[in-house]
Amino acid sequence: MTDIDNGLPKATRITQKNHFDYLFSSGKRVENPIVRIQYAAPYLSTPMVAFVATKRQGNAPQRNLSKRLLRELYRLHDQKPLVDMVLIAKPALLKCSFSKLKTDFASLIQLISQEAPNAMSPNAMAEGGEQVSSHKLDIPPDDEISVDSDGD
Repeated sequence: MTDIDNGLPKATRITQKNHFDYLFSSGKRVENPIVRIQYAAPYLSTPMVAFVATKRQGNAPQRNLSKRLLRELYRLHDQKPLVDMVLIAKPALLKCSFSKLKTDFASLIQLISQEAPNAMSPNAMAEGGEQVSSHKLDIPPDDEISVDSDGD
């Protein structure tokens, strides 16, 4: 039996507090009613990602489901921007259909690709995407968060 791992490689997951501090202190934020994405230029050489569900999301099973949905949305999206991202679930995430989640997530990723310099993946640039420079925002950290660092 082959062991297939479709999870994110450990090298692409944000796990260190100073990495989160960097994203929340010097990053930018885009959001819609279901998810907030905090992003910045890569802290290390490769883009990394983290999935977060606040205590407002509900109890532990609801927060875990929210993080699983965020991971799946990220995994299914073809053109990931070349930035570090923290995807923060909002309570409305669990009330939406998956098709609506996919379209709303895609629109946020498109917005990031338009705002962040060098944010588009090489595949998107080959297809004629354009880059737009952005300005820096100092955004304070959100309330207490639950961080998924093991990729489950």
